[in-house]
Amino acid sequence: MSMTMSGRQRTDFAERLARIQSGRQLEPSDVLSRDAQKRLMQRQKAARKKVGLRARLAVPFAFLCGMIAMLAARLGYFGLTQIEDLPPAVYTLEDRGVVLIAFVISVLMIVAFGLMTKGRALALALGCLAMYYGEVAIAANAPDLWAQFFPADYAASLAEKGRDFRLTPTG
Repeated sequence: MSMTMSGRQRTDFAERLARIQSGRQLEPSDVLSRDAQKRLMQRQKAARKKVGLRARLAVPFAFLCGMIAMLAARLGYFGLTQIEDLPPAVYTLEDRGVVLIAFVISVLMIVAFGLMTKGRALALALGCLAMYYGEVAIAANAPDLWAQFFPADYAASLAEKGRDFRLTPTG
């Protein structure tokens, strides 16, 4: 058995040497030639250039959706707290309730608008955070607008908290 194997190895080696010397070296199937690499790079470059308007605007749209989700969650939670027959736990949730509602709205937006890539989902989360922490600045700069959405005492308290964030000294 070892005699036939070594004889076969010798013939295989001799055939390979003959191919190398003749210039017909066989390449493995996963190694691409230089021409194939160039064609592949050109196709990839052309595909990157064909990015449409929808793909370019998807990340800013996701950021805006995050802001809208947080605002809708805030409005939704205020609407829920106005209902009197709900369990007492609903009224004690406060910011946790808003975040839970914003999470549900964000998931619905991800599914509805196809924001399933990592960058788009991150932009949506950043939009939620921007609205969560930026609500005070918005209420301080546009107290009349905020008073239309929320109860006047809540809008006034937010405007007072955001006194340092006013764009103009008179507010």
